[in-house]
Amino acid sequence: MRKITVILMALLLIVIVCNRFLPFVFFSRTKGEWLSHWTLLVRLLIYMVMPVTLVLGFLQSVASLTRENTHEEPETSAEAVSAHSWFYATILLTVKTFGLSR
Repeated sequence: MRKITVILMALLLIVIVCNRFLPFVFFSRTKGEWLSHWTLLVRLLIYMVMPVTLVLGFLQSVASLTRENTHEEPETSAEAVSAHSWFYATILLTVKTFGLSR
């Protein structure tokens, strides 16, 4: 039970710090001059991710075309389980990262 509590607290801390606190501090409370030193790296990262973004956007548009010709069916329990599998994968990754497994 203690391991699960540690995992949940670590996930909560990661979400709060990386998703809320750091963006607030970096973009709301500074002038942004610190970012000028990282311009080349940020541009490089953007260009590296761009092909993946374009491919995913294309695949989403193709998927939405096929969705228009089908009727909606209620979600099954198997689909609900697969939809939330990312959460369980995140927990397992955190367990391995912090070495909390037996």
